[in-house]
Amino acid sequence: MLKGRKVEQNRIEYKEGFNPSDIVHTICAYANDIAGVDGGCLVICVKAENGLPVLPSIGLPSELLDDIQLKIFQYCNKIELRYIPKIDIVEYQGAYLVYLKCAAGDAGSYQALVDLYSKEESGKEQNRTMKYWIRPASLTTEAKQSELAELFEKFASIPFVDCINSWASMAHIRRGYLEDFIRESNSSLIEKLNVRLLKDLMEKFAAGKVRARRYRNPKIGEFFKEIDLSEKKSTGISKILRELKRNDSPLPEFETDADRTYMITTIRIHEGFETNNENFAQKNERSLSEVLSEVLVQKDYNKVSAIVSFMEEHGEITPKEAEAVTGKSAATVRRYFNMLIGTRYIVAEGSTNNIVYRIAANLSEDDKNSFSKSKLPKQ
Repeated sequence: MLKGRKVEQNRIEYKEGFNPSDIVHTICAYANDIAGVDGGCLVICVKAENGLPVLPSIGLPSELLDDIQLKIFQYCNKIELRYIPKIDIVEYQGAYLVYLKCAAGDAGSYQALVDLYSKEESGKEQNRTMKYWIRPASLTTEAKQSELAELFEKFASIPFVDCINSWASMAHIRRGYLEDFIRESNSSLIEKLNVRLLKDLMEKFAAGKVRARRYRNPKIGEFFKEIDLSEKKSTGISKILRELKRNDSPLPEFETDADRTYMITTIRIHEGFETNNENFAQKNERSLSEVLSEVLVQKDYNKVSAIVSFMEEHGEITPKEAEAVTGKSAATVRRYFNMLIGTRYIVAEGSTNNIVYRIAANLSEDDKNSFSKSKLPKQ
C-alpha cells in the first residue's frame, strides 16, 4: 500500500497518531463491512494528505511497540460483540508501523463507545454512548436509521462462505463427502424453471442489461478483485458481448433459473476456426510411415522403415541411434537420411557433431504432395 501510495478508500485508512476512539471506530466499521468489501486495512503512524500517505513515515519508537499492541487489544475488547483484528508490526523505510488487518465480521452487528478514554484519562466528561460504526466510503461514521436497518439485515443473512465452524478441521474436507452430498441432495431446480421469467431474463443477458445484487460469495469475489481477475459489478456480460461481436463470433448462450441460483454460459467456436481445425485434423491424422510408404518406392522404404518406426515413437533420432536400429554403417545411414530429407517430411537440426533428425512440423499438405516419387534424389 505504501510503495504504491494507495489512496484512502473504504478499505484503506491511515492514522498519523494513536487516538483510541478513532482507531476502534474504524475497526468496528471494517467489522460491520456494510459495503460488502470484506473489511479493510488500517496503518497507524502514517500521515495522509488528500488521502495519500506522506513518506517517509513518522513511525513508532521500538520501545513502545509492545505497549501499543497491548493497548489496541484492550480497547478492541470494548467492541460489542467482541472483535479483535490481526495486529502486525512492520518496518518500512526504517520506521516501525502498526498494521491492522480487519476482516469482515461474521457475528455482528458491531458497536463501540463514542469516547473510549475514561474520565480519569481525558480529564473531562466522556460520551459513553454505544453506536454502530460503518464505512460507506473513505470516512468512518456512525450508522443512521436507514443504514442500521441495512446493517441488521446484512448480519441476519450471512453468506454460507462467511460462516465459521469452530469445530471443523481439514480432515472434514474430503472429496467423498462432497460427492455423497451432491448425490443425496437430489436437486430439483431444473423442474422449477419458470419459462416466462426465464425468457425475459435470456433477453436481458443478450442485450447486456444485467443489474448486479450483493455478492452471493463475497470472499471469492474479493479474492478475484485483489488479483485483478474481476472488475466492478455488471461489466462482464457487456464485455463478453462486445468482444465476441468484434471477433465475428456467434452470440453466447446464457442459461439460468428464475431465482438466479446458477448461470451457465456457452460460447460457441468460430465457424472459421472450426473449418480450419477440421482441415488440420485431416492433414495430421495419417502416420509418418503411411505417408512415406506412398512417397518412396518400396525398396527404399524398406531400407528406412526401422528409422521411421523409431521416429514415430520418439519424435526424433540421432545418427548413432539410426546406426543401432538399422545395423548399418555411418555412411549408409547418411544416405538414408538424405533420402528422408528429400521428402521434406524429415528435417535436420543442430550442428554437424550434434545433429538430430525430427518429423517436420510446419510443412503444409500441398508442399508435401508436390514431392512425387519422380522428384526424389536418385540413390
